[in-house]
Amino acid sequence: MSLQTATYRAWQRLPDNPLGHAVFSLGMVARVPYFSTVLPTVTALEPGHCEVAAPKWYGIRNHLGTFHAIAACNLAEIAMGMLCEATVPTTHRWIPKAMNVEYLAKAETGLRAEARIAELPDFAAITEGADLTVPVHIRDKAGTEVVRAQITTWVTPR
Repeated sequence: MSLQTATYRAWQRLPDNPLGHAVFSLGMVARVPYFSTVLPTVTALEPGHCEVAAPKWYGIRNHLGTFHAIAACNLAEIAMGMLCEATVPTTHRWIPKAMNVEYLAKAETGLRAEARIAELPDFAAITEGADLTVPVHIRDKAGTEVVRAQITTWVTPR
């Protein structure tokens, strides 16, 4: 029995190219329709790391014409969720518990969210439940960090 989630196994089976990323991302939004609002494309996924891109389009613009703050939060949640799907083994489950967000600059272009945890937890040691905090950095096309989030998930054995 594999300890990898079906989500991560699907990622691994698809080619690591724009077509594979698009197919995976379409499957992801089919399972989590709310994610479709930002038109996300997962571009990198492995235990402890995920990157997701989202274009600037009419549906995510605010009254200033910039990427809406809550749409950026949605992008952060996608990156965190896919990171957890690639990281947390099938012996455990996770659920978001808290989200702290800093809006650092106007987001005037499409965005790229990167979720990364420095050290993978010892899941065998999680017998009652534990917080796993996932930092997410969201940058614009120039590389300027426009949003920073810390998303805490609650991880428990199944």
